[in-house]
Amino acid sequence: MPPHARWSLSLSWAKNSDKIEHPDSLSAGGAFRIYSNYLTFPSDADLAITKTDLSDPVVVGAQVQYTLTVTKYGPSDATGVVVTDNLPLADIASITLGTPSQGNASELGGVVTWNVGNLGAGSSAQLTITVQVKSSTPPYTVIVNKAAVTGDQYDPDLTNNGAAEETKVIPLTSRVPGISLWGGVALAVLFSGTLIWLVRRKLITAGRGRQSGITWQQSEDSLGQDDWGWPSSEGQPLYSP
Repeated sequence: MPPHARWSLSLSWAKNSDKIEHPDSLSAGGAFRIYSNYLTFPSDADLAITKTDLSDPVVVGAQVQYTLTVTKYGPSDATGVVVTDNLPLADIASITLGTPSQGNASELGGVVTWNVGNLGAGSSAQLTITVQVKSSTPPYTVIVNKAAVTGDQYDPDLTNNGAAEETKVIPLTSRVPGISLWGGVALAVLFSGTLIWLVRRKLITAGRGRQSGITWQQSEDSLGQDDWGWPSSEGQPLYSP
């Protein structure tokens, strides 16, 4: 080969499973041959994470339970799977970790680290995190909780490696749902109507007593119990309320 000569070499590659394969030998102008058959690449591991909350909305000072689910997609297994959840301490008074379905979890400074370990293809793991909202959190605040998952293998799809959940905080007076403004008006009208009816009935009873000249009399029966009654021409009350 002449010194300082410029050579170009074109290789054709074909993917076969986890290996990149080329023909057994390629020559460049008959000067040399390539005998290496395979280049091996690590297996893909598509990890995904989702997060849900219960309940939403949440009353000031009440609890919210987050559920994290990690899933391994693809034909190969994933190793060294780790989930990190950054809890918003500005709105959270306490944090309680549940027992994960796999691996172990810990919390430090509002950051939850869940060491899932290995995940087989198509398998999932779950962890619950219960937090208490601060009583000082302003009503209608939206609490945002974010988590992410990583693993040892190359992940071809990073769009599903993170999850965020928004939880709305409502005031204590919103604890009773279903009683709207019109519902409250209806209850007030019903209550006032009942009260007016009772007062009116009492006035009518008192008025009839005065018109008939009835004098209430108290007597004591043979058992020593008080008995109220009034006289009438036929031995019956003129009016019975």
